[in-house]
Amino acid sequence: MLNKFFTYFSENKTITRLILFAIISLGVLSAYQVHRDLFPSTEMDRVLVSVYYPGSSPEDIELNVVVPIEDKLKGIAGIDEYVSVAFEDGARTWIELDEDLVNTQKVKDEIFREMNNLPELPYEAEMVLVDANPKLKSVYTIGLRVKETSKVGMQGLYNFVDQLEHGLLKVEGVSGVRKEGYTEPEVHIFLDPKKLDEYYLSFNEIIDSIKAENVRETGGTLQGVSGEKNIVTIGRFQDLLDVKNVIIRSSYDGKRIYLSDVAQVKKGFKEKDVDTRINGSLGVAISIVKKENADIIKTVIT
Repeated sequence: MLNKFFTYFSENKTITRLILFAIISLGVLSAYQVHRDLFPSTEMDRVLVSVYYPGSSPEDIELNVVVPIEDKLKGIAGIDEYVSVAFEDGARTWIELDEDLVNTQKVKDEIFREMNNLPELPYEAEMVLVDANPKLKSVYTIGLRVKETSKVGMQGLYNFVDQLEHGLLKVEGVSGVRKEGYTEPEVHIFLDPKKLDEYYLSFNEIIDSIKAENVRETGGTLQGVSGEKNIVTIGRFQDLLDVKNVIIRSSYDGKRIYLSDVAQVKKGFKEKDVDTRINGSLGVAISIVKKENADIIKTVIT
């Protein structure tokens, strides 16, 4: 039987060539359509909780940080075990979920929710939660820095990073962008104690005046002829000059005390926890995270 099979194909060479050509063509076509990835799509069963508490000893960390965290974890179903390590200025807790869980994400969500609503944690402590999930691993990292001869400055670098992030998020296959060494802009207000005494102003009075001028609140809805409309009060600061012109106090004779009369207002940046250096200079590292089902090669090339 087998001899007849080989004899048939040896005598009909045209059919043999056609079948061979079809097999090779299907193989080449399949190779281009195969989904390529650095890590397979899997669900990891681990969560890392890191807490930074500057100026604290390991004993203080254990009492004020580790114990409250572990007390919360005891009440969460689906956790197999957890290991905590307390050291100077911080602590880490590795949480391992039960391997028999059908839906690990549900347990992870509960862990994140409980950790983010931990009232016993000291005010100065900062918590970072990390989901050990390969889906969230970056596939490409870009380092940006300002040249020593450039006059752009860090503000120009941050503006370019914002534009680059906006463009990357539009790329097909990109799900997110992480920025390291980047910090948000903010306004720094330096109060003059002598001026405060001169105008009989308190620190809380300054804070309340700024809050009252920088608001965005909803006022409910209004039913009209054309339909229901939302009522929104918008009074957010758009420029540095808006902060300077905040009225701290006014009198019946029209005399007003502005923030600029008792303080210096300057543009600045939020304090960074970590500095990122690119070739020895301060810079920003941008990590690109791809979508779960996106092709890693196509995403990087794009």
